[in-house]
Amino acid sequence: MKFISGNEKLSELFDRYPELKDFFVNNGLKEAVDTKFLKTTGKFLKLSSFLKLKQRDEKGFLNAINLFLNKDNVEDITLKESLKDGDFSVEGLLPCPVRIPLLEGLNRVIEESKGKGISVSTKLEAASTGARWLEERFKNVKTADDLPDLFISAGFDVFFSDKGIGGIIRESGEFIDISWEKYNPSFKDYSLKDPEGIYSLIGFVPAVFLVNLEMLGDLPVPESWEELLDERYNQMVSLPVEDFDLFNALVLGIYKLYGEDGVAKLGKLLIKAMHPSQMVKSVQKSKAHVRPAVTIMPYFFSRMMHGSKKVKVVWPKDGSIVSPIFVVAKKKLVEELKEVADYFVSKEVGEILAHKGLFPSTHPEVENILPEYAPINWIGWDFVYNNSIQDLIDSLFTIFNQNAKEIS
Repeated sequence: MKFISGNEKLSELFDRYPELKDFFVNNGLKEAVDTKFLKTTGKFLKLSSFLKLKQRDEKGFLNAINLFLNKDNVEDITLKESLKDGDFSVEGLLPCPVRIPLLEGLNRVIEESKGKGISVSTKLEAASTGARWLEERFKNVKTADDLPDLFISAGFDVFFSDKGIGGIIRESGEFIDISWEKYNPSFKDYSLKDPEGIYSLIGFVPAVFLVNLEMLGDLPVPESWEELLDERYNQMVSLPVEDFDLFNALVLGIYKLYGEDGVAKLGKLLIKAMHPSQMVKSVQKSKAHVRPAVTIMPYFFSRMMHGSKKVKVVWPKDGSIVSPIFVVAKKKLVEELKEVADYFVSKEVGEILAHKGLFPSTHPEVENILPEYAPINWIGWDFVYNNSIQDLIDSLFTIFNQNAKEIS
């Protein structure tokens, strides 16, 4: 696994990883790869010092670099024996920026619990492969026995589809909430505890606006979802359509706020569906084919743009629409191998989410990295339990698609 700590000299960094030159250029730091600069200052200037000089978020940028370097060839560090059938199974989808450290921690806990003579199989995929893997993994599930003993993922449709595993999870009586009674002070104004005692809500993936000031022209910077849905921004906004967890949360959140009319307006905003990394690149490349004025993206990616004068990152004043990160665990696992269940609701995992991925943790002792004013739009348990979530998502997608005219 390739790893950049920030202590590397710039010249050494690019000698070792020349592919990073394009990464720096695309993220507005082309001066770092200037030949003359690398032969002089670059010989003694550390990457961390350079990022500070450029007023970039060091942690966020280093996470992005390591994600970029390992995106194609990262070795699955899951224990070899964990790939076999075990007494218990842990499965799910992990956001890319935090997958490796979460796996490392889980493998340590599994190793420490081997004295009990209990084996654990694991299958924790990167969220970017989610839709394909989920469909294949759960297409033949009929009972709770066919489900993993612990499952973790972001999003709604996986957990709450009546036609899929959601119905089995809720009706089997085998799954229990393993989270805390008191939640993080960042979310003291929200009811996050599952009233049915099934799901553990351990964190969020927040959506924010990345505003390209150059492309916005004379239009005002939208500061809220209400302002963004104004027709003045039609076909000026990039949406994370391919990030199914966040996009599902987005359409559900807009629907709860503004009904079907709001989802129709959301469709009219679309200029292009992009992956967050493409969104960042479109801001930096003046000759990009499609350059959105506003990009809706996970908070993690927006921090890569910290210090850039071309953009403004906006946390919506009426609340970031969030994709929740859930854990479901079977009672049997909690009773017989509690340390594995406890790991996923530990302060350690909360800090990995909050500090390495900028995914706010709901753990009561974690210090989240958030703007001073950072309200969220969490749709709430009443909404979740009083709607057929998958059917609702399907109908809202139809409305969205009927109104969206993506620029090719």
